[in-house]
Amino acid sequence: MIAESKKKYYLTAFLLVAFAQLWFPASMIVKYRRILQYGDIAKMKLALRDPVSPFKGKYLRLNFKENNFKVKDEWQRNEKVFVNYHLDAEGYLKVDSLTKENINGENTIKAKVEYYNKFSNRVVIKYPFNKYFLEESKALPTEQKIRTYLLSHKDTDAYAEISILGEDATIRDIKLDSIF
Repeated sequence: MIAESKKKYYLTAFLLVAFAQLWFPASMIVKYRRILQYGDIAKMKLALRDPVSPFKGKYLRLNFKENNFKVKDEWQRNEKVFVNYHLDAEGYLKVDSLTKENINGENTIKAKVEYYNKFSNRVVIKYPFNKYFLEESKALPTEQKIRTYLLSHKDTDAYAEISILGEDATIRDIKLDSIF
């Protein structure tokens, strides 16, 4: 009787763990597919990434021009931040303000504080879409092409196309004038 009760307990525990292991990745996939399908499209200008920090694995690590701001409040590293923005006439994302709480009715994206300098009151934002995944054999040549292009074309139209749905955003594509 006791052995049969233990078997039911173990079976139930196993089924719950198996369900959780399937549910979490599936919910993440569904969330990002929903953002890509129904989200508004915006552009963010790319900036050069520090050459000391190479990309890791099968993705490019992207840096954006709209990521460094002067602030009034004190911030902590990895603190959640809401980036309030508007889109200019060409569809580029322009940051209006940073807040610690979501302001209803504003266009916002959730992000994190990557760095805060209390002496200059400047904060650097880490967007949730700073990685662009590609096939591993194409990652290094693409990164080199982007770096060369950004260095040689100061007035370039190099941007990441992002999709925004509510407070969540994900990257759709990278555009370099007419190269990509």
